[in-house]
Amino acid sequence: MLRSLSRLREAFPARAAARPADDLLVAANILLGIVLVGVILALAFGAIALVVQVARLGEALLVSPLDPVWAPVNRLLFGLGALLLVEAVIGSLLAMIGAVGRGEAFARDNVSRMETIACDVLGLQVLGLVAATAGVPVGTGIAGIDLGVGLTPAGLALVLVLFVLARVFREGARLREEAEGTV
Repeated sequence: MLRSLSRLREAFPARAAARPADDLLVAANILLGIVLVGVILALAFGAIALVVQVARLGEALLVSPLDPVWAPVNRLLFGLGALLLVEAVIGSLLAMIGAVGRGEAFARDNVSRMETIACDVLGLQVLGLVAATAGVPVGTGIAGIDLGVGLTPAGLALVLVLFVLARVFREGARLREEAEGTV
């Protein structure tokens, strides 16, 4: 969570006044900031709910984690894992938007951010597969919002597109550095 808050600060740099504000970037910052606050609140309430659920069940949890008594705890654990991955994606997006706002779209940092986003989305896919295998529904029914957790062809295609975009950003950063060196 602290990582995302520092990325949020990066997205609103003090020296950005030298560049005119881009309405799309401002809107994206505001929207992602609101979503990030929601995810952080969901993580906090989820952690509290997990502690309460474990305390309530107590010794009943001494059975196998696949036993039905574990169902609410497993759902909370997988849900918190999914929320952490979503929080990481939002944090990386905020940092990328900040870099674009500063005129540094093809910075080396954005390459690693794009790769991080791809890995986090892949993590959501794997988490969904593991949860489905364990019979734990994750990513649905959380305040009526579907987090998109699960192994789907669209999710895997998104991961592939994100890794390709990371390569595009890497090439853009190389060309930018090359152009700066020739001036």
